[in-house]
Amino acid sequence: MDAVEILTTIRRQEIAIKTASVILVSGAAARGAGDCLRETLLQPFFLPGKYFQCSLGKKPIFNNNGSPTCPLSDTGDGCDSDAATCVNLYTMGLCCNKTVEFGFAADQTATCLSGKSRYQLDGKSVLAKICDDLTCPNGYSCEQGNFFVSCCQD
Repeated sequence: MDAVEILTTIRRQEIAIKTASVILVSGAAARGAGDCLRETLLQPFFLPGKYFQCSLGKKPIFNNNGSPTCPLSDTGDGCDSDAATCVNLYTMGLCCNKTVEFGFAADQTATCLSGKSRYQLDGKSVLAKICDDLTCPNGYSCEQGNFFVSCCQD
């Protein structure tokens, strides 16, 4: 990678961090002073020269014509596979795995799978991979979601 590519990559990561819709805590940062890392690989995005990527770093599902794209859709329709949903990017749609997209979306809501309120900071869900990486405030306990754990009201 040359200097221009490195600077471009850093700039893309800065933009992704500023626009992340979820706060993901990891390891010592979560157990320390409450520092949070904004995860950049959670939302769909484009990797130059490679492929469009769905949430959680998953590759898209290709249609019968060999393309992973679909028309922009408010309903998620437009992909050939029943296992795919059309995720709207800025100017196009991308066929992504329904289980991953819907499960991850549910993990970001204000309600835990148990129906209890999920702990949020600035309106964003606080998620981690394992409960050991998360320190829940008083009145909350760690619960497993679809892909991540979060603090849910007792």
